[in-house]
Amino acid sequence: MQRKILLLLLLTLSLLSSTAFASAQSPVPAMFLQKEYIHAGSMEYGLYVSAKVNPQNGLLHLAYYDPSSHNVELAVETQPGTGNCSRNNHFNCEVLFQGSNIGGVALDIQNYFIGQISYTQVGVAYIDNNTQSLMYTQKTFSALTPNPTWTTDTAGDFSSWAPAGEGRSLSLKYMPVSHLAVFAAQISEPTTGAEKG
Repeated sequence: MQRKILLLLLLTLSLLSSTAFASAQSPVPAMFLQKEYIHAGSMEYGLYVSAKVNPQNGLLHLAYYDPSSHNVELAVETQPGTGNCSRNNHFNCEVLFQGSNIGGVALDIQNYFIGQISYTQVGVAYIDNNTQSLMYTQKTFSALTPNPTWTTDTAGDFSSWAPAGEGRSLSLKYMPVSHLAVFAAQISEPTTGAEKG
């Protein structure tokens, strides 16, 4: 059986040495890809995947659906060798939701201040095609709550017009002032197959 792996490509910036140029130009940044394997197996990991870098600490977050265990999981970058997943234990992975028919996964992170206190909000949205619902789970870090727990809510109910299995593209963004979560989803209408957002 052909093994398929979720390949995480970390885009890293490297500056070329100015000695590589014949003329006296400023160094030009060159882009290259660095690989990190989160999971390996016979299933198609990363069928739905969303990546975001935490603007406060620069750590990569990766939300994805694991079809083998039927989990929506979040992988957060950590020091190599100290995590609980990936080949080099470079990430900490945790299960956010377990469901057998996920239609999309989206991730966003925002940092903001209230007074002198800094807050970091991490949110993951996913489409549960079994219940035909848009689900949203989030937690907010601060000096007051350094180890928050996830809170999960139903953000949308598509049961009146979306057939099971039709949830596809999904996007999650935080509003910069109100800090509210905004969702966009592509779901087929039962009778016409038209797409709604």
